[in-house]
Amino acid sequence: MRKLCKPLYDNITLSSSAVSADLFQIPIGQGSKTKYHTNMSNAGMLPTGESFEVYGIRVAFAANCVAADVVAVAAGYMEFYLGAEVVFESPIFDLPSGNGLTVESTEALATGGISYAALGVRSPLSGKVINPAITLASLSNFKVSCIWGAAPNAKTFWVILDGYWYKI
Repeated sequence: MRKLCKPLYDNITLSSSAVSADLFQIPIGQGSKTKYHTNMSNAGMLPTGESFEVYGIRVAFAANCVAADVVAVAAGYMEFYLGAEVVFESPIFDLPSGNGLTVESTEALATGGISYAALGVRSPLSGKVINPAITLASLSNFKVSCIWGAAPNAKTFWVILDGYWYKI
């Protein structure tokens, strides 16, 4: 068995009326999903012979998001389901990007602009640590649900699960 240190990630763009979103449910090749959007090969589960230990969770935003977008998405909360059981939950504002999200200048601050150039260097210690780890077994259903009291409008963001991927 190989142990790989790489994240499991998924991306979603919310419609302007969405008050909830389920991630890790649409794999590469369905809809418009590519490797840029997700590294899931199956809907809501890992393939036969693979498992994943989740040690951390992050939320990252698309480069075209402005500060108001980040604030709107952060106003929700997240539930991580393993089957029908919620195994982790948190307000989204408590889930860092792990990239040192900053604005580039006082002008960017005034206009709300955020860019990848300002995201800094990824540190595996700067995400939300999950201890003990959550194990996603082969062919076990899981999803991450985000819920808001009011629609945060059309925003694009990723949920990134940090951990170890085991492959036979």
